[in-house]
Amino acid sequence: MIDRRFLLKAGLATLAAPAIIARAETPKAIRIAGGVNFAQGQLQLTGYAAIIQHQGWLAAELDRRGVKLEPFAVSHKATGPQINEGFANGSLEFASYGDLPTIICNANGVQTRLLVPNGMGGSGDTFLVVPAGSTAKDVTDLKGKRIAVHRGRPWEIPFFRLLAAKGLSPSDFTILNIDPMTGAAAVSAGKVDGLFTMTDAYLLEEKGVARILWSSKGLAPEWKMRTEMFGRKDFVETQPELTQLVTTAYVKAAHWASDPANRDMFLEFQGRTGTPRSVLDRTYDEQGTQWRQRWAPLFAPDLAERYQETVQYALDNKLIRQKIDGGKLLAPSFTAKALKDLGLEGYWQAAA
Repeated sequence: MIDRRFLLKAGLATLAAPAIIARAETPKAIRIAGGVNFAQGQLQLTGYAAIIQHQGWLAAELDRRGVKLEPFAVSHKATGPQINEGFANGSLEFASYGDLPTIICNANGVQTRLLVPNGMGGSGDTFLVVPAGSTAKDVTDLKGKRIAVHRGRPWEIPFFRLLAAKGLSPSDFTILNIDPMTGAAAVSAGKVDGLFTMTDAYLLEEKGVARILWSSKGLAPEWKMRTEMFGRKDFVETQPELTQLVTTAYVKAAHWASDPANRDMFLEFQGRTGTPRSVLDRTYDEQGTQWRQRWAPLFAPDLAERYQETVQYALDNKLIRQKIDGGKLLAPSFTAKALKDLGLEGYWQAAA
């Protein structure tokens, strides 16, 4: 049985449900998390948040209705728990973050709805890195050693999938639950024998302090990590017009990002937190997905099934205590309307 103190520390348990909205009064502000961080001493917007700010459309539409658009900053060390807490206490309406954290949120009584698949095929690559001087050639060479992975984050599932594919289990290793920044420092200093993480692996390799042992590059979607744009269920249901505006803004941002002519500006946005351009180029060039298609905000036919599988994973690994219906998290009607209103039906290729 997993230690409940771990869940509390990670902010994954006992989330208080937001107060029930008795009437649909127009809010004074809408807060959106995702791509909003403090770096270099100031608030930095990256990804879709930066594009939406650049386009200015959403802020203008909300201003016409007397609503302010507010970025909701979170720490990279605790993105999931902070977003879940924001949804729980009603201080956050929308967020772009991972599938596993939102399932934990819903299983603890705070309901969200998936409004926009977050492009990049709805996924991102994951990596296992080792210290630069490591002699390991495969994850099997790390048996009995220390591997750092941040539990409850969207890259956890590919990590356990990798172990299973090699005939291994978590008990074959000493698994350390530490955040990405601490994990990066630990693998750089040789304090751990491996770190399972996302594309910050490229930066570690470029610095010469770590080496990529395995990556999900070129593998099927189930080996990737998922991030999507979610809305708090009670807000989505009581404020459908505002929810539609936010959804449409994300689809507009996806369309802008999908234009190769905007690639350089997009990468400039991504570099605002200090990531070198060389790392960004490698991150996006090695994905292997056609540039336009990687931003497709489309609901894949098997998306509900994949969320059901993630729910089962969370249940099996005692990250949640009760099973929920992963299919009910999906709310595709808002994106469908946005695509129609923007004349983008057929612009992206639907998954087979």
